[in-house]
Amino acid sequence: GGCFYKSEQLQKIYGLQPELYLKLKPFISVPIKHISIKKTNSIPSRAQLDINLISAIQLSKEFNLDKQISNRIVNYRNKLGGYYSLYQLKEVYGLEDSSFLELQSRLQIIEPYRKLFINSIATDSLSSHPYVGKKRGQLIISYLRIHGKVNKAEDLKLIYSDDANSLEKLIPYLDYK
Repeated sequence: GGCFYKSEQLQKIYGLQPELYLKLKPFISVPIKHISIKKTNSIPSRAQLDINLISAIQLSKEFNLDKQISNRIVNYRNKLGGYYSLYQLKEVYGLEDSSFLELQSRLQIIEPYRKLFINSIATDSLSSHPYVGKKRGQLIISYLRIHGKVNKAEDLKLIYSDDANSLEKLIPYLDYK
């Protein structure tokens, strides 16, 4: 597990629907904790390893991973715009369960992932996201041309009717502004 420093970070919990978060938000209280951080040029300590910042070289050294797997983890992170859940590492081709368990136990998510501004994004940027793809990217752009705007994830259900799981994974990345 990770730590939450702001109530907004709870939105990163995999599977937490935005509507549920909005209902719970008034009841969420995260104590303020002052943390001093020393910047160094060395590889961060084990407690500070952030999956959204770590390099492929650091992954190889810290976890004794094959360079190809380390590169896949970082490349997939870059395509996603960052990980919102460590379970997304299971989607990296070739990552063994034992390696996943070690990564999961020693990595955390501190740096936020990049949101997709669904109503103003270019087709190429949208289509390159792993949970969208070229065909769905074109369908979403067509939806925008016809309807003008995507207001909520449910608007995309018809486009994802054959793969609701991909839509569920995409939802945390969506920003409707």
